[in-house]
Amino acid sequence: MHRASETAASTFIRNTNGALARIGHSGAKIGENPSCCHQIQKMDVSHISFDQLKDYWAEVDHFRDPDKKFREVVRRLGPYTSRLSDPRRFSYGLFDGPDLVGATHLVQWSDSLIRYRTLNVREAYRGRGLGAYLLCEAVNLDWRDWKSAENALFGWIRRDHRTWAENHGFQPLDGQWHDDHIAMSKPLNRF
Repeated sequence: MHRASETAASTFIRNTNGALARIGHSGAKIGENPSCCHQIQKMDVSHISFDQLKDYWAEVDHFRDPDKKFREVVRRLGPYTSRLSDPRRFSYGLFDGPDLVGATHLVQWSDSLIRYRTLNVREAYRGRGLGAYLLCEAVNLDWRDWKSAENALFGWIRRDHRTWAENHGFQPLDGQWHDDHIAMSKPLNRF
């Protein structure tokens, strides 16, 4: 049994209906940090422009919608709304030599949440843990000051990606599905 001082506190997000959903793992020990970055033979992760990210999304048909309009900041996901007018945000590419083989976009959602907006690795590179590696490296590039049990990375997860998210330590915020998506989070001290 953990003493209160050893256990990470839960953080809550309020949806547009006013309901609270818990984020974080109430049983996670503070300071427990199994690094996700050391397990992969290093590939380069670096910043890319939002225009490069949009080109990548279009090339790999990430959204499965040829008429998709790309916005740098999305403030509403199902019942969840970000109130930040100009959030901190960065786009990241995963490179195998000169080739862009994966991408993600991290955006501050609130005072305690960072959203990963899309995570895509080219099919030929899948199954090697590179998506988790990309997220971990991105967090460690620009968000180290956020790494605590009180802060979390969350994603708006499609139903067909839920198993991946759960296998990498993400848990549902409120268990509610909206348009075939569910909000899931992982404490930032776990990266």
